[in-house]
Amino acid sequence: MTVIPAFVNYNGESYPDDGVTFDRERYYEQLPSLHPYPTTSAPSVGIASEYLQTALNDADHVVAVSVGAKFSSIYNSYRLAAANYPTDKITLVDSGQLSMGGGWQAILGAEIATSTGDLDATLRAIQSVRAHQKVWAAVQSLEFMYRGGRLNWAQAAIGNFLRIRPIVEVGENVIKPAAQARKQSVWVQTLANFIRSQAPLERLALLHSNNLTALDDLREQIVDIMPPHVLTLHATPSIGTHTGPQAIGAATVSASWRDAFNASASHPQRTPR
Repeated sequence: MTVIPAFVNYNGESYPDDGVTFDRERYYEQLPSLHPYPTTSAPSVGIASEYLQTALNDADHVVAVSVGAKFSSIYNSYRLAAANYPTDKITLVDSGQLSMGGGWQAILGAEIATSTGDLDATLRAIQSVRAHQKVWAAVQSLEFMYRGGRLNWAQAAIGNFLRIRPIVEVGENVIKPAAQARKQSVWVQTLANFIRSQAPLERLALLHSNNLTALDDLREQIVDIMPPHVLTLHATPSIGTHTGPQAIGAATVSASWRDAFNASASHPQRTPR
C-alpha cells in the first residue's frame, strides 16, 4: 500500500502530511498560536503521478482510494494523474470519506485483494465497507473550524460563547451535525453511544489531536464492544487543522459489511472511474 500525502502549509513552508516530516503532537501544541493560521492543500498532479507510478512498478493494477471528492481537490489531483495511464491500469475510487473512513476502505480492500487476487472483488469490498461504516469527529471548539474557513464568524462566536462542543458525522461526501454538548463528560458519552450503535464492529479507529485523556475515557465506555482490530492514532494534521487541538474521533466498520460483500458476489458491479 502507498499513501499519497496531502500538505499542511504554515510558517512559510509546505509540509507533506505523511506522518514523518513533522511532529504531529508538537504541531497541535503550537496550533492555537500560529499566525497566519495554517492552510491545507492537495498534492499536485505531478506528485500524485509519481506515487501512482511507484505503485504500478510492483502491481498489475492500482486501486486509488481518494478523500471524498466534495471535500477536497485531492480527488481531482488523482483523477488528472490517473488519466495519464491506460484505464486497465488504475481504478480511482471516491471514498466519500475523510481520515480513517477512507483508510478502512483501503485496508479492507487490500486484504480482499491479497486473499483473492481479484479486482472486482476488491472493488466490491471497498463499496461494502463504505456502506457499513461511520466516522465522527468531536471538537472542543468551533474556533478552529472558523479559522480554517469551515464556518462563518457568527457561528463560531455564538458556539464558543455557549461553550458548545459539537460532534459531526462524516459520510457520502457530507459533513453534518450529529450532536452537541457543553460538559465534556456528556460529549464523550455521546460519542460512545454513537459507536455502540454500530456494534458488532469488525474494525475501529480512535483518533485524537493531543487528547489521550478523553480518548481513554471513551475507550472505557466501549471496551465491551471493541473488536480485535483497534487503531489509536494521532489525527492527521490535514484534518486536525480544521478540527483544532483536543478533538477526538472514531471510524467504525460494522461486521455486517462482510455479509453484504459476500451477497454481492452474485451481482458484481465494477466501480466507475
